[in-house]
Amino acid sequence: MTRIPRSENNKADALARLASKNDMDGLISFLIERLDQLSIKREEQVCYSENAAAWMDPIVEYLTTARLPENREEVRRVKNTSARYNLINGKLYHRGHSVPY
Repeated sequence: MTRIPRSENNKADALARLASKNDMDGLISFLIERLDQLSIKREEQVCYSENAAAWMDPIVEYLTTARLPENREEVRRVKNTSARYNLINGKLYHRGHSVPY
């Protein structure tokens, strides 16, 4: 994104004021240009993320293997949090009050 200074943004400001105007009194006429092609080039964007440790990894590990972390605080947190989740077909689901499982 490129920041455009206010002094160079008069056309956009005028269009915004026109769109937000309630009454049609003093309406200024202006030209509308229709573009057949895009005025800017679109660049392809690629989103890449590494498989970093997620918040649910310790919970999934505890529910599948009953293995707990080394840290006592983490053990308490994983046990308390995992009681609110179910692992079904490898997917982690949050338990609800109206769900029987």
